[in-house]
Amino acid sequence: MTKIINVQNVTKSYNKQIILKQINMTVKPGEIYGLIGLSGSGKSTLLRCINGIEKFDSGEIHIENELISYDDSIKSRRIKKRIGMIFQNFALLERKTVFENIALPLKCWKEEKNKTENRVKELMEFVGISHIAGKRPSQISGGQKQRVAIARALSLSPKILLCDEATSALDPNTTKSILELLKEINRKLNITVIIVTHEMEVIRSVCDKMSIIENGEIKISGDTQEIFLMNPEPLQNVTGKKRIQLSEDKTVLKISFTSQEDTAVLSYMPQDLKTGFSILSADIDNYNEKTTGNVFISFKAENKALIMNYLLEKKIMFSEIFDKEGDE
Repeated sequence: MTKIINVQNVTKSYNKQIILKQINMTVKPGEIYGLIGLSGSGKSTLLRCINGIEKFDSGEIHIENELISYDDSIKSRRIKKRIGMIFQNFALLERKTVFENIALPLKCWKEEKNKTENRVKELMEFVGISHIAGKRPSQISGGQKQRVAIARALSLSPKILLCDEATSALDPNTTKSILELLKEINRKLNITVIIVTHEMEVIRSVCDKMSIIENGEIKISGDTQEIFLMNPEPLQNVTGKKRIQLSEDKTVLKISFTSQEDTAVLSYMPQDLKTGFSILSADIDNYNEKTTGNVFISFKAENKALIMNYLLEKKIMFSEIFDKEGDE
């Protein structure tokens, strides 16, 4: 099986306002997939359609090659069991303890008491909250609440974990620890993870693949590192464009790096070529533990061939910038 989630031509509207427009998206087993877009772009609605919480108007969604059907309640319930979901607001029951919140899905599926207790204890240990089993949500921190919600979402041993702005209400340090937990869940439990977020750092930190949603449409999908290197217009719309100041006697190149070793080329180039250049802007980052980024450099137009041939020889990716908005 090459697709665990397959969304085909899905359209969704509210009161004649189109929220999702002909959405197509595929997710492979074991991926951490990011959906990013500005507020109101439709990313959370798409996630709820995948989980069966929201009905969509047209199109198809397949989970492990099974078609989501609203007309077959037994089949729909079986598919939903394979999907866990966590939310920004945690969605915990205040009257229940941590242990009881995690046990809820197992009780709904009428799991045996002993099996339920063992499963909850196993999950609490896995996510690091065994010491707060008897506390209620009001007595624990935001990070702990999200760990409870994650444990609850894992209780039925799902194949897919959907995360809807799961770190938006958390501080940076807690966000980092939750993202590390999601990576551990993906790696150790072999669970496919889809993350909906408006936070670029979340996508950079953990996602293998990503889609950018804009006004209800998926504008671009692909490898996270490649999309950030290309810096296409949909990504610029989310991050904000960087204006590049050009002059007639200068050439500007965008140089893209995919490893730490590549970045050293700029250090050696002035000495090797006996010519200089100016760095206009740089964005070097780690994307899912890989060093990558773009550097914009400016130099005299007469040195264009010299510098381009040098970069080609070193097998460094680059493109020439022609206007002030950064078009190539």
